[in-house]
Amino acid sequence: MRLTTIGVLPPTIREGYGFGWRSRNQAMLRLSAELVRRLLPLTPPIIRYWPAARVAYRAASQSSCPVHMFRGRRLSNAFADGSATGQPDQRHRSTTC
Repeated sequence: MRLTTIGVLPPTIREGYGFGWRSRNQAMLRLSAELVRRLLPLTPPIIRYWPAARVAYRAASQSSCPVHMFRGRRLSNAFADGSATGQPDQRHRSTTC
């Protein structure tokens, strides 16, 4: 956990706090990130998601709320339509939500 926390800090902040960071640390951070990227998709939902997140996901899947349109999409791609407000465009709106 400490490796990740320190590793994601900008170098100037890391140096300002006096944390040492060598190429070995960087290699370990990259290796652990790659491991997480490969294993996370294989993790079953019962382990991967918090109970509250699973309940919310099920509720959104069963409702007619437009939130379900983001299922399976990365947040960075969710608003790729150029919407600055993050609101779905009109064709996805539901009056029953």
